[in-house]
This record gives sequence, C-alpha cells and structure tokens, in this order.
Amino acid sequence: MVFGGDRGETIYQPDSLAGTRCLRAQAKGAGSALIYLLPDGYDSAARLGWRWWVRGPVAGGDLTRKEGDDFAARVYVNFRFEPSKAGPFHRLKQRFANRRFGGEAPGKAVVYVWGNQSPVGTLALSAYSDQAAVIVLRSGLDEAGAWVTEERNFRADFREAFGDEPPAIHSVGIMTDADDTQSSAEACYGEIFFLPDAGALAR
Repeated sequence: MVFGGDRGETIYQPDSLAGTRCLRAQAKGAGSALIYLLPDGYDSAARLGWRWWVRGPVAGGDLTRKEGDDFAARVYVNFRFEPSKAGPFHRLKQRFANRRFGGEAPGKAVVYVWGNQSPVGTLALSAYSDQAAVIVLRSGLDEAGAWVTEERNFRADFREAFGDEPPAIHSVGIMTDADDTQSSAEACYGEIFFLPDAGALAR
C-alpha cells in the first residue's frame, strides 16, 4: 500500500539476518506498507506472534504528531469495517478507502510499533486516524540490533483501545517508514503467525 504524493516507497526484500530468514525493510524519506489479506477462518485466533529486528529508532519519531509519525517497525492487525457501528463521516471515508484499496478496505486497526521516545506500554490513537490504536512494544535503542520475539492478545488490545468487541480480522500488515521525518529506517521481520487464545508461544 502506497500513500501517494512524494512519499516514495519502502523497499522490502527477502533476506537472512543472524541465521533468521526475514523480510528486510529499508526506508529513506519514504513510507509504504505490505498487507496480507486473510481468508475466512481466523475467528479462533486471539494472539499474534512474531519476531522483529531494527537497526535503531527513527530519528525525530513522535507518535503524538503527524510530522513525527514514523516508526522503524510496525505490525498491524486490521479488522473489518462495521457500517452499523460507524457514523456518516466514517462511512463516507470508508467508501473512499474502498476505492483506493481496490476492494474492501480495513476498518479499525491495532498497530504494534517499535518507537523512538514514547515509553513502552504507551497506547494512543494514531496522529492520522482515530481508527488506528498504536501500542508501543519497544522504544529507543534498547534491544535495537537484536532479534526480539513478541506475542500479543490483539483482541484484548482492541477492547482496551476502542472499548468494544473486535470484528472479524481483515488482514495483517507491516510497515517501516521515514517519510514524515524525512529520515531513514531499517528493520527485519521474521515469521508472523496466529495463535489460539490459550497457550504459550509455539515455535
């Protein structure tokens, strides 16, 4: 997914880092995302597991401002749009989004990020959209340059962020971007996989 204008595109390439097969993302004053549309049948999944690596945080990154809305790494869980729970404004925006997306665009999203200065555990709505809840899992240089494993109950995170039950899952996505700050970012994404509600991370 590209965002138009002069934002450019992040380069995503298969690679290997420290013995881990991954997708390497490099952004230089650019930003675009990769989205994987999910078929039906993920209703039993409640947790998402993945591994990620970043070279470092985005210089100037600040989730409270559009001018700083860049992250070395993001992992999205996107949910289907629910017209019955949306007002006229959001329904109109969704129609435009569907045209741009070339089909059914996602509705609300929970976005896990490797941030710059916000404390780990911060939960805030995106500076660009009140339909995306941003959760800071890693921040700054702590653990940068090393593979880190994550596991999140994205349904619980949705409830905390939006105060409602999550709809069906639409897609998952990743993004490394540095377009708002006109800086650079580099990350590697390992396996991303769904897990049922109960049980520890299976490898």
